[in-house]
Amino acid sequence: MESSLDPNFDHSIFQHFVHNHSNKKGNITDPVAITFHIAEAIQGEYGLSQDILQSELNAVNNHFSNTDIEFFMCGAPRQISGEQSYTTRNADELNARNHIANTINIYLVNDVMADVFGIGGFAFFPWDPRDNLQKYIMIDRGTPNLAGVLSHEIGHFYGLYHTHTTLNGLELVNRSNCEFRGDLLCDTEADYNLALGGIDGCKYVGEVKDSNGDFYMPNPKNMMSYSSHRCISEFTLDQSNRMNFYHTRDLSYLKSECSFPDFLISSAEPSKSIRADEDIKIKYSLDLDGDIDLEEIEVYFWLSDDEAELGTIIQKETISLPPGSTSLDLDFNIDFPINRSTNTYFLTAQVDPEFKVLEQEEGNNLHTISVTVDNSALEDQVVFANPVSNNILKIFLRDKSTKTELNFYIWDHLGRLHKQVDVFKNREEYFEEIDVSSLADGLYILEAHFPDKGRSESFNFYKQSL
Repeated sequence: MESSLDPNFDHSIFQHFVHNHSNKKGNITDPVAITFHIAEAIQGEYGLSQDILQSELNAVNNHFSNTDIEFFMCGAPRQISGEQSYTTRNADELNARNHIANTINIYLVNDVMADVFGIGGFAFFPWDPRDNLQKYIMIDRGTPNLAGVLSHEIGHFYGLYHTHTTLNGLELVNRSNCEFRGDLLCDTEADYNLALGGIDGCKYVGEVKDSNGDFYMPNPKNMMSYSSHRCISEFTLDQSNRMNFYHTRDLSYLKSECSFPDFLISSAEPSKSIRADEDIKIKYSLDLDGDIDLEEIEVYFWLSDDEAELGTIIQKETISLPPGSTSLDLDFNIDFPINRSTNTYFLTAQVDPEFKVLEQEEGNNLHTISVTVDNSALEDQVVFANPVSNNILKIFLRDKSTKTELNFYIWDHLGRLHKQVDVFKNREEYFEEIDVSSLADGLYILEAHFPDKGRSESFNFYKQSL
């Protein structure tokens, strides 16, 4: 938020810092903790994985390679509920609920608004009078060149102005007033504001003049310009020095290390092969690192036919966490959906799916195995279990017709109709489950009728209560 000048900035002190600092640290960098918060109006639709954010943060660190600073994620990204768009008012409220002390809190949201216009993001200067817990960065998560916008806003957080700053007066192209006007830095070219135009690709082609009649020649690649997002990629040496100055003076409260607990779920079984009517029995190991203040935790099981997607939840389990435990052996019996045809699927176990624990890493909360369904051993038409004792009658039909109407009728031995189920068969292998809890114990006939083919298949089954 470029709305104020540093009231305590002294140019001579800054120059003294730069002089003493230039040969002080060599290639040594200070680690600085960042907490990412991913805020969504609809829970569960986050879209930014820890791996993606780490890749963006690696690019940010490349931008900051001339500084003394190297950023790292302080724990896994926090998945939090939020609103569709943010102004400074509701952004402050979001930060007040979620701020992690002594870290740079960066909120990635759907939309960031300034008045009625959308912007890429905003940040607070280090000299802003608000408390450190009230300082943060907010960014439109869909903005192009996310790493560049992150670097731009972190630049503000570390005391950099826009290259076109006019708060302290206009900077001249000949740089005769560069120490006290514009962005106060002499190795950034004077800039009239590239948001007004003059860029072709990432080259400046404008013909704007300053008050002396000299043509501006701003650098469209400078991270603190209002050039196209895809162009910004570099800081100057003076910009790096200014960030180092505030790093040591106003931002020394930021953490250089973080310690959070962590879950790790794994399995020695990389794959399973089953029939669609069988459950999956699998052993997992759950390692717990650090203090976890919970007595129990949830595990979700997801099933998908695409390894890149979680798919749908097919089962939820709750497991106890004994005090002081560091490793648990878990045995799960997973009820595989009967309607899955012969194919390979992907079963993913996810620990702490609602992110109740702030962890060092959340990527290891997931473990995926491949599940091959092979129904070749099943007859073309079969009902099971027979006798039925759990009130669920399962039906398997293999038929070359992939799309057809199908009616199921259940008759008793006197020819009375007890149940009718109308379905649509859309694949060669078809499964159905019919609730027979309303039937009394005894012998019944299940008729599978194909109305468009004019044929039926009949099966006897016995209902037997436990």
